[in-house]
Amino acid sequence: MDDINQNINLNEYALALKNMEERYKEVTLMIEGKQVYTTKKHVRVSIFDHSRPLYTYHEAGFTEIQDAVKSAVSAKRNWEALEFSQRAEYFDQLVDLLSGSRNIPIVTSSILAQGKILKEARRDLDEGLANLKWIANHVREVKSSVKKETFSHQHDYQFQPLDGVVLGVSNGISINKTLSMIAEILITGNTLIWYSTPENAYLDYQIMKAFNDTHFPAGVINFITGDFNRVIPVTLDHFDLNNVIFSGSPSQYKELWHFVLDNQEQFSFIPNINADIDGKNFLFAHEKCDVDSLAVTLLEGAFLFQGQYNTSLSKAFVPRSILKQLTQIMTTFLKSIKMGDVRDFSRQFGPVQTISTFEKVKEVFKEVLVHPKVELLSGGRLFKKGGYYIEPTVLCTSDFSFNVYLDDIRAPILTMVTYEPKDYSEAMKQSIASVPNANTVSVFSNDPYVTGQAVNHYQQYAKQIVVNDIIKSSLYEQNPLGGDNITPITNPYGIHSRLVRWLKVSPIFENFIPINKLTWL
Repeated sequence: MDDINQNINLNEYALALKNMEERYKEVTLMIEGKQVYTTKKHVRVSIFDHSRPLYTYHEAGFTEIQDAVKSAVSAKRNWEALEFSQRAEYFDQLVDLLSGSRNIPIVTSSILAQGKILKEARRDLDEGLANLKWIANHVREVKSSVKKETFSHQHDYQFQPLDGVVLGVSNGISINKTLSMIAEILITGNTLIWYSTPENAYLDYQIMKAFNDTHFPAGVINFITGDFNRVIPVTLDHFDLNNVIFSGSPSQYKELWHFVLDNQEQFSFIPNINADIDGKNFLFAHEKCDVDSLAVTLLEGAFLFQGQYNTSLSKAFVPRSILKQLTQIMTTFLKSIKMGDVRDFSRQFGPVQTISTFEKVKEVFKEVLVHPKVELLSGGRLFKKGGYYIEPTVLCTSDFSFNVYLDDIRAPILTMVTYEPKDYSEAMKQSIASVPNANTVSVFSNDPYVTGQAVNHYQQYAKQIVVNDIIKSSLYEQNPLGGDNITPITNPYGIHSRLVRWLKVSPIFENFIPINKLTWL
């Protein structure tokens, strides 16, 4: 059993899971602090037993979406009038609630609705709480007005929320990222329409109830759910909604942009779209590295939460000289993993969340497992035992052009691409073309020259570079680096610009010296 599970009362979580499963669960909309029921209801089944319904959710229609936007617009005047420190106090209370009475319900909701193991669900929430504390503390350092004065003039920079209201499109995979996204938007004085995907609506609904119970002013945050292709276009089609934060697949992101471009004349302001789209990470290893640490990093990065995070490792570029040793370590560990229903806390690997992931992987395996240039090192099997299970799979190839990376797939598949040790510089160059949408590059090397070369090579491509460590992309204070590529995260976690992007700056210049002549004469 994992160490983190040895220090908690497992019976307490088991009882909470049992009680939660036995209750009838209904996910309503939350508009202006009130539950809203609709006539369009849908049932989500348990990911562990598809014959059993898990919850019923209400889909937002035109009327409910209009009401949500109006509520956010109405609430904004009083909310933005508060000082940063006053808004931070609400998040202090939210942290207390999520650390106390709501901790177990949120964790068990993640296990039940997402299939996370207990340890990962707890870690995810703990990191979210750490980020809430970081945001609340650091926003107190942001002044609503910053003045710079000399004998002749004064500059006054006033910080205000963005015009209009914000639409937050959350994929709900990470509790931490969801909490951080909401906090960034609200604490800077903006108001929010929060869209949750149907498969994550139950967990997000529990989080939304915590916001309500913390007594955030009505209308500051409004919760809607439903089919993406039906709900999002209607939500965007509103005069007062001019800011979007999007987390999801590249295909959905493109649809979003197409809609904005096709309907730009209807917006009252130029739409501000911030995006965090799925772009799986990759790792580059040099032959002079700690192979044991490398193996742990690959296993953690590729297979945590069944490889469904958008930060999961999809590829590793490995020198042939260490492949045999590395493969032995990884396959030994993978054989020991207990796969199955993670409501049994002894299980370490659960089902994937959606049938679409399962079907996509099935199609990928049809091609990969018979490919002449690909060797299957581990896994490669799929099971339907109540839920949809995909074995943690490790593939190996020496063909840099071979690609099982799919933009819209999140699954436990790691491809190791081998290269000759002497050709490491060329392998670095080819790795970028092989994984076009990576968020983070991990470099494993004990050779300072090679490490420096790799950092220089990847810094214009990756948003974050991690050297000889497991990728950390969750904690603000642990993730100070950033960059730009196809995956358009506007600002990285961990720096003040992550908060400032939700503010507009109004400079005011005051002159103290009388003007008595024309400057151009």
